[in-house]
Amino acid sequence: MLADFDAHHKAIKDDEANLYSLPDRHISRPEVVAAEENLHLAIEAFLEHMPRVFDPFAGGGAIPLEAARLGCRSFGNDINPVAHIIQKGSLEFPQKYGKPITYSKAEFIALYGEDALAKIPNEQRVFSNADWVAVKIPNRLSFDVEFYAKKLLAMAEAEIGHLYPADENGRKPIAYYWVHTGKCSNPSCRADIPLLPQFYMVNTDVKKVFLQPVIIGKEITFEIQNGVSKSATWIKRKNLVCPVCDSLTKVGELKRQFVLKETGLRMIAVIEPGTQSKGYRLPTEKEKMIPSTIEIVPNLPLTRLPAGNKRDLHCTGWGIDKWTDIFLPRQLLAITTLIKNIPSVDHLAFDKEYAFAISSYLSIFVDRIAIANTRLGRWHNRRETLENPFSKQAIPMMFDFPESNMFSGSAGSAENQLDWITRYIESECVSQFSTETRNASSTDRSQFLPKSLTAVITDPPYYDAIAYADLSDFFYVWLKLSLGKILPNSLQPMGHQSQMNARLLSTTTTTMRKMQKSTLKEN
Repeated sequence: MLADFDAHHKAIKDDEANLYSLPDRHISRPEVVAAEENLHLAIEAFLEHMPRVFDPFAGGGAIPLEAARLGCRSFGNDINPVAHIIQKGSLEFPQKYGKPITYSKAEFIALYGEDALAKIPNEQRVFSNADWVAVKIPNRLSFDVEFYAKKLLAMAEAEIGHLYPADENGRKPIAYYWVHTGKCSNPSCRADIPLLPQFYMVNTDVKKVFLQPVIIGKEITFEIQNGVSKSATWIKRKNLVCPVCDSLTKVGELKRQFVLKETGLRMIAVIEPGTQSKGYRLPTEKEKMIPSTIEIVPNLPLTRLPAGNKRDLHCTGWGIDKWTDIFLPRQLLAITTLIKNIPSVDHLAFDKEYAFAISSYLSIFVDRIAIANTRLGRWHNRRETLENPFSKQAIPMMFDFPESNMFSGSAGSAENQLDWITRYIESECVSQFSTETRNASSTDRSQFLPKSLTAVITDPPYYDAIAYADLSDFFYVWLKLSLGKILPNSLQPMGHQSQMNARLLSTTTTTMRKMQKSTLKEN
């Protein structure tokens, strides 16, 4: 069997070398079709000797990914459409499409243009008789994802980039630091107080930068200073101790103000790139005025958060009722502008499946930008980084937060999010074996013929310990807008899908074990 294993594995390598050496293999022609078929048959012949592994609750896909890495025929299933799209981007597309390709110069220009050709490094240029005749791309998928994502980003910057102005030296801010304000409950005071839980912008052993309050009457402004802050915090367990009159405004009163929209928002600092480390300054009048000029984006999704889940969605008791409520108007405009400009790649020399792969990654790209750009994120003053709301598998309520500039090119920017995607594609492309991913109920036995599986291996859902169904709706809102027309069956109306997810994830341990035993028995 070992000799057969080695022979089958060598056949795959040989057929890969043959296919990937064909110039312009994206164009269907007899020799390309024959080479693709030979590779497909070689992979199938290898997999026929290997175990068939199925994970009925695959989630992010760790189990089927490891099974495929071992050379197994791997199947991953999840009824949650967000998990299903993640699986496709993790377990299927890199292994299928993340391969080398060689373009003739004419074909490369036709697909990407002269500007992209000029950026090709010398080591990827193919010469014949001193003439540059072709371009070698080490990974077609990561190249295309990066090309179209940057094209998408450039289109958005041309449209809304003026809302994130650079300084006089051309430096783009990394983020704007905001704080909610609440009113002191003392009737004789009623001052608008910034609800800052602490004052440090940076608090490390070697660098300390803080916001120094300046209180004149009932007016509170800030200066940015270096060193140790000596100001006592105004927020204690979300209760407000008024720095003007020392009165206590309890958390219940603050919640009431948030629900009735009696609170305010103030931009109090700007985080910008520096030569050796990040810099911090007060916002200019222009920077403070720009957000007020942005109109509410029309036709936003009106999907409501699950009101009863205050354990995992802490923000729901603070007047945040819809998923779009957790964004500032400028953040919503940025996300919807990206989605609106997702280019169609169907008109290019791409087959339908490959076009779907590119569109899926662009949608994942937008979701990654969205998660880094809410008013429920936080500024990590020990690391000087933007943190998304999901660090504890729950969505908190935040009084202060950074608004990232997706055009900055720094941590938290769109290019940073893109880098995570392309690095993953390039790390997983070495495998020849992709997972067959399915968006279906795991109780549907018709997915497999009887006794066709070798093993069913799963890490069962954590029931109500982690609110996967509720939390994944954050991403579902935007995937519905960007991929809904391509995947109408998976990306159904929000409430319907959430209910299905909740029903599945509330299945008892006993029922799940019976289902797994039954599947093993049948297969």
